[in-house]
Amino acid sequence: EACNDVAILAAFRTYCAEGLTCDYPENTPGASGMCKKIVGYGYKCNTALPPAEAVYCGTGLQCEIPENMPGASGVCKQTAVPGYEHCSMPGEGCMTTMCCKLPGMTCFEKNAHWGDCMETCVPGLHEGEDDKPWTCKERGERTPGKEPIEEEKPLAASGEACNDVAILAAFRTYCAEGLTCDYPENTPGASGMCKKIVGYGY
Repeated sequence: EACNDVAILAAFRTYCAEGLTCDYPENTPGASGMCKKIVGYGYKCNTALPPAEAVYCGTGLQCEIPENMPGASGVCKQTAVPGYEHCSMPGEGCMTTMCCKLPGMTCFEKNAHWGDCMETCVPGLHEGEDDKPWTCKERGERTPGKEPIEEEKPLAASGEACNDVAILAAFRTYCAEGLTCDYPENTPGASGMCKKIVGYGY
């Protein structure tokens, strides 16, 4: 259904039901949008379903459907920048290709044996990983294209999930002031939980 949650006059605003997003057409200021279920990277999608049931991918993502299965559900994935299809995706390791598929990413070295594609890299230990520090030396050039913009998000409260070391900035969640994102041991890539952690004598 049509929606417009940014109309100047409040009387003309229409909002989407919970779980739906008002998606506006590009380059048509003032036009109404359409309520859609929009999901992020890694989630299932299906644009072939009736409008009320269809699931769309967010900005910069594409619904990748299995071959020879039209109408089947797919998965929201980011696509490679043209000319960089031979490069690496985040999490695959990039010491062989020395380049990254996604825009705004660089191959950063951890050590002589491992490197990965990230937007930025801080030398030293990375929380939630092993005890081997990152050198963060750049191996190759940054992939061209618009860098992802990290949207301002509400900070997680005590007991809520967090992940302040996610490779993609769009998937990072931070804890409120005074809390620490505590990660489970031996589960690399897992989210943590915001906790108030104190030291000796407290």
